[in-house]
Amino acid sequence: MTDVRINKMRHYSAAILLLLAVVLSFSQTVFLLNSPASDPMIAGWAQGYRISSSLKAYGFSLALVLCAVITLFRPSKAIYIISALLMIPVAWQYMAAELWTHFVVLPELSAKANIPIRAYFSFDQPLSTIPRLLLHILIPIGLILQSALLFKNK
Repeated sequence: MTDVRINKMRHYSAAILLLLAVVLSFSQTVFLLNSPASDPMIAGWAQGYRISSSLKAYGFSLALVLCAVITLFRPSKAIYIISALLMIPVAWQYMAAELWTHFVVLPELSAKANIPIRAYFSFDQPLSTIPRLLLHILIPIGLILQSALLFKNK
């Protein structure tokens, strides 16, 4: 690949990483502001989930911002490896585990607490659905760009 194409790919990659960080932070903030009071049967789980999901979301966001900045200003194979390795748990947490939670864990909790479950991409709350949709689009793009930077041909 030519240096111009690698530079463009590096800039796109950094932009995706920054956009992912913003969407993750926004999504988590909206969740914290709008999460309903939980049923007493699952209150411990709900409070623990708020804390753990916040640590994950804001932690991943900080790591994504750092990787994006370093990718822009100090590009190296090491940062491409770190960024690609960071995208794997981000993809797991915000795609695979989220789908597992929605379609396996929540139905079990719903049955115990008699709480209805909304559709996964329900647009009745666009402030929470649009970021989720963006994550499902941006994460695969980020994985592809990080992999392409990592395995670039010179």
